[in-house]
Amino acid sequence: APVWGAEMALRSGAVAPERSIRLDLALSDSAHVIAAYQCDLEYDPAVMEIAVEAGPAATAAGKSIVYSIPSPGHARLLIAGAGQAAIPDGAVAVITVTARRTAPLGSSYSIRLTGPVAADGEARRVPTTVANGSITILAPRQPGRNGPPERE
Repeated sequence: APVWGAEMALRSGAVAPERSIRLDLALSDSAHVIAAYQCDLEYDPAVMEIAVEAGPAATAAGKSIVYSIPSPGHARLLIAGAGQAAIPDGAVAVITVTARRTAPLGSSYSIRLTGPVAADGEARRVPTTVANGSITILAPRQPGRNGPPERE
């Protein structure tokens, strides 16, 4: 029997201290049946803070996103809506990650998706896998040094 299911993948990126980057949380659902999704994001609160908004794939299906931060370094997301419409493939949420001023340069930090639960329009559970994301802390660009190195 063919194996099918859905994957929720968080993109990775690089950001300088006191700057923000927007990372897509993207759905890839071979059966196109997911109508609601919940997961947790786990991250290092000493290095970053996050905010969450609905992505275009969720809003196209009439879904909205609710999130809370029940404890530092732990965000809970719920993507749902009144209808039974399936969410199309694409960005279901956009995670804005802001690196703290004290974030160590050159280090990489994971943002883990845990406890995923997906359901179809009839509230039946849909098998789901996840792919974690990460951010790398970059040195901020210096004024006047943004272009390529000058040639002598």
